[in-house]
Amino acid sequence: MPFRTGVLAAAALLWAAGNGAAIARAPLEIEQLEPEKGTLQAEYQGVYGHEAGHALQLSYGVTDHLVLGAEAEGVSGDGPLRFDQAGVLALYRFSDPDDGGWAFGIEGQVDVSAASGFSGGALRGLVEHRAPLWWVQGNLLASREHDDAGWGNSLSYSGSVSRRAGGLWIGVEASGDLAVPGGPDAERGGQYVGPSLILQIDGHHRGLELGTSLLARWHGEGPALVPHCFLQLSF
Repeated sequence: MPFRTGVLAAAALLWAAGNGAAIARAPLEIEQLEPEKGTLQAEYQGVYGHEAGHALQLSYGVTDHLVLGAEAEGVSGDGPLRFDQAGVLALYRFSDPDDGGWAFGIEGQVDVSAASGFSGGALRGLVEHRAPLWWVQGNLLASREHDDAGWGNSLSYSGSVSRRAGGLWIGVEASGDLAVPGGPDAERGGQYVGPSLILQIDGHHRGLELGTSLLARWHGEGPALVPHCFLQLSF
């Protein structure tokens, strides 16, 4: 049953991204298969540049498989920081990366904004493998969003491979847009790669996790360099 559900979820990801005009995204942040049951997690994500993006997320592990949460998103640039979009999300973990082997999950999110009301939704596939010395993560996101130009779709990926060095994980992160049918005027997003660093204190699920990366565009359009950071607090 979990395998069949995963196949159906993957098909939904591809269908959602293939219907409508294509839109480009900033480099996609990596979401993890957490928190575990009974854990409350608060997270900040920041993507910086000419117009910086900020996200605050609060999530709770309801069961061994189900995580529910809420998120607020905002931007800052020439003016002050303003949060103008919020959403709710649900993550289903088919397996736990702490059990060994490869773990998989599917996450759905619905967003609303002050300007347009319902502003979009997304389906995200997650894969993660954790070993004593190596940590591999991958995300595939299909989203439908509303902006100043109207409605559009995107299909984006992100992933990282890291090696443990004491309390640090040192690795390489990549992110970008995959090809989405959208006609001759569809904007092409950039492909990014760069180093990443994650600090963990008091374990993976309870405590503090602080990460940063610096992604450089090697193909497509977008900013040449995109600094990114995140902070997680688990209780």
